[in-house]
Amino acid sequence: MKHTKSFLLLCSLTTALGCHAAATPADAGSMDAGYSCSPLLCPVAARLYDVLGGDVANRESVIADLKAVTLAEPQDGRAFLLYGMAMLSALAEDNDANYVAEVDPALQTGKTLLPDDERIPGWIGILHVQLAVVLNGPDTTNPMVKAAIDELTMAADLYPDFNDFDYMLMSPLFALSTGIPEQCIARAKSIAGCGATDSRCRNSALVPHNVEGALMTIGDLYARVGDKPNALSYYNQALATPDSVNWKFRSIAMSDIANIDSRIAGFAQGGAGRPSFFSEGKTSCVGCHGR
Repeated sequence: MKHTKSFLLLCSLTTALGCHAAATPADAGSMDAGYSCSPLLCPVAARLYDVLGGDVANRESVIADLKAVTLAEPQDGRAFLLYGMAMLSALAEDNDANYVAEVDPALQTGKTLLPDDERIPGWIGILHVQLAVVLNGPDTTNPMVKAAIDELTMAADLYPDFNDFDYMLMSPLFALSTGIPEQCIARAKSIAGCGATDSRCRNSALVPHNVEGALMTIGDLYARVGDKPNALSYYNQALATPDSVNWKFRSIAMSDIANIDSRIAGFAQGGAGRPSFFSEGKTSCVGCHGR
């Protein structure tokens, strides 16, 4: 099973296993605020953050250890959430479909045990959209696809500052004629300033390049629809933040700027050879979490 371009951006861990649009690059403190950690879970969670930061060789062992924690502590919602998100990172960055059957149950259990965490419906929603497209193709009239889009839309409306980013991940999945890529841009515009009011939209110790990754993804949204000026604007903004100086993925932004015309042409052509979004494939998680 090859899902490299279907399992995109499925990274937004507890507070950002991936990128969420922001305009403010600096933020002090942990993005994982609001959660306590059991003695059994804490060391495994720390190892997971290391994996998201680039220590990908240990991903499988971390996933196995998180599963063990859920079995030992079946009422720990955060353990289920981290277990599900760790598996999503394997889907997104390693193209590893071995975890497909276990991801949704883990996230659903996390949602049940953490009913106040409004981010979880967004992660579940984009997972369901991607799975529906893999199974049925990008047909918005297909009942399974339509239901998944509706589910994700409800999640985005529930917590726009965070879940609108999950909504934006639909852009490369559907044709321009569906209107979804333009709707994704509208969502991006609506949360462009969320860094001023929501700490989850900022850079942090756990997500040191949250802002840069988000700006790259918004630039991709515009390149997807052929809007060169706005695409270039966001790519350049990603290079202009203070934290971008030590960002190891600066070269991707520079390449996208240098090759903007061919990038736009590739999106217009579509198909398997289309350009990847920044938040697809090997940079899905580490693009924002990388240290």
